[in-house]
This record gives sequence, structure tokens and C-alpha cells, in this order.
Amino acid sequence: MDRNTWILILALAVSVLSLTAAVIVCFCYRRMLRSKNRNITHAMHRQDHLLRELEQARIEKETIERIIKVLIP
Repeated sequence: MDRNTWILILALAVSVLSLTAAVIVCFCYRRMLRSKNRNITHAMHRQDHLLRELEQARIEKETIERIIKVLIP
């Protein structure tokens, strides 16, 4: 094989490796975004759950206070 063929093969190899690297970076970025979104969703779910528990505790406290006011005039 002559010199031009080797240059062409080398250029093709560099192109394929560059494209492969770009695809791998794209997949890693997408996976990172999915993970970040999943973590945000999980945090929002925990916050909603905590808010529901606090609201329930507030209602129970108010109910107990009303009962105490009725029982102890």
C-alpha cells in the first residue's frame, strides 16, 4: 500500500474515534440529566409528604386544643 492509502486509513480511523467519543459524551450527558431529574422529583415527593404530615399534625393539635377547651372551661 502506498502512502496516500495509509493517510486515508488514518484519517478515517481518527474520524470514527472522534464520532465515537462524541456519542459517548452525549449518552453520558443524557444519563446525568435523567439522574438529576429523578433526584429533583424524589426531593419534591419527600417535601410534599412532609407537608402533608405537618398539615395533619396541625389539624390534630387544633382538635386536641378544642377538646381541652371544652373539657376544661
